Amino acid sequence: MRTSKRFLCGGGARPVHRRRRAEGVLASTFLFVSLLLGCQGSADHEVADASSAKTSEQTPAPAPAASYATPEDTFDTAREAMMREDFGALVDCLSPDGRAELAGTLRLLGGLLHAMGKVDGAKPNAVALSEAVEEAGKAYQQADAPQVNLDLNAPEEELRAQIREAGSAITDQRAFVVAMLDALAEHGDKQPDRAQFEAAVLEDLKIDGDRAEATISVGFLDGRPTPVVFRKLDGAWKIDAMGKLGTS
Repeated sequence: MRTSKRFLCGGGARPVHRRRRAEGVLASTFLFVSLLLGCQGSADHEVADASSAKTSEQTPAPAPAASYATPEDTFDTAREAMMREDFGALVDCLSPDGRAELAGTLRLLGGLLHAMGKVDGAKPNAVALSEAVEEAGKAYQQADAPQVNLDLNAPEEELRAQIREAGSAITDQRAFVVAMLDALAEHGDKQPDRAQFEAAVLEDLKIDGDRAEATISVGFLDGRPTPVVFRKLDGAWKIDAMGKLGTS
């Protein structure tokens, strides 16, 4: 018997069974959004020291020119964007379906993050993250957006379609994703080592016409290969889907 789990964005989240599985599904939707994993750390994690925080006084190196000529080029562009926390450039590596899926993922996760910052005794960074998530929702989510019922037991394509449908309620998906990832980068209390992004490897690439499949191995997932799908759109290869979802 399937059980439908409900997530709300902006207004909190109802208690759900098997919460760890739900969070894992949302976080695995896009590997490059590993900051989502950081913001779901346990309550025992302390706010990072100011000495380890990103400082605005540091002058970043010039970003390399974005390239989507091959799946490898798109992967390299996305990896570089994530290392630089250039989330707009990261979103530009995604296909329309990939962008909708990421926006939907962040909308769903936003309900959980918003609720976590409202509980008694919430840590300052959780409160700040909750407020930032709420502001992003107000700015970019349709006012009459329906609540989302996400069936975690659905087959993969059905589950992806549900997540993309959640993303369709976002009026400006690119701006919403950037705002959410900026909030996670600033207020998340556990961040992966960015050097591990640099060591990420694209492997087992297979191209079939305008579609390509590969795997990505990265250190903070213990080197476990994660599937990725690329699609060629108007001559540019874009990331269409990542991770494994659902029951098939």
